[in-house]
Amino acid sequence: MNSINFALSCYSDFHRIGLRDMPTPLPPNPFLPGAFHAVYQRCLALETEVSDLQAPQTCPARIACARFLGSLLRLAPADNGQSQVQRDIVSAVDNVELLNSAGNI
Repeated sequence: MNSINFALSCYSDFHRIGLRDMPTPLPPNPFLPGAFHAVYQRCLALETEVSDLQAPQTCPARIACARFLGSLLRLAPADNGQSQVQRDIVSAVDNVELLNSAGNI
């Protein structure tokens, strides 16, 4: 996901967004109804479903990858980064592809 790489470069402080092991669950959806709300709901659903998915080789921990995507959407710069992350999440055909994308960053 090239645009997620872009958004990540805008928010490269791993400690600030807690990407080391992501022990904390994603918070409730902070977005108003609309595109970002729907995409964040997908991240929340992914977080609850990861134990049933085949772990991609590129994803160090399925739960960390799921939480990473939601955190990236929440914390990416609003001017361009969030929109790019949103488009990439929407373009993934299934949850396995989402986990693969997160693990490739």
